[in-house]
Amino acid sequence: MFRRNTLSAVRHCTKQTVGPNRMSFTRQKHYLLQYKYVPDVLEKRDPFRPNHLGLIKEFYKEGKVVMGGAFADPVDGALIIFDCNTKEEVEAFVSQDPYHLNSLVTEYTIREWTTVPLED
Repeated sequence: MFRRNTLSAVRHCTKQTVGPNRMSFTRQKHYLLQYKYVPDVLEKRDPFRPNHLGLIKEFYKEGKVVMGGAFADPVDGALIIFDCNTKEEVEAFVSQDPYHLNSLVTEYTIREWTTVPLED
């Protein structure tokens, strides 16, 4: 769906020392939003899809969404990666999302995810 270089988005970082050579790297915090969809989501999503994608684009332009998309074969859920300060910002997305508001999402989970850039 949308993708931004996660290595360039280093806003919420802490320095760590790891590895056998005591190599220094930067850890970055993200949030993962995982949706579980109703079984017939492909038949039901059309009226809500433009506003759902518009909301994702809005959060992307604000620098809060890194990338996201639906799972395939079967299309039973989706994952969106957020680059934001708090879990509440992800909750704000969910509370506005037409897929959630119109019961296409049966369940969702928000998890904090710490990533390690692989660039030197």
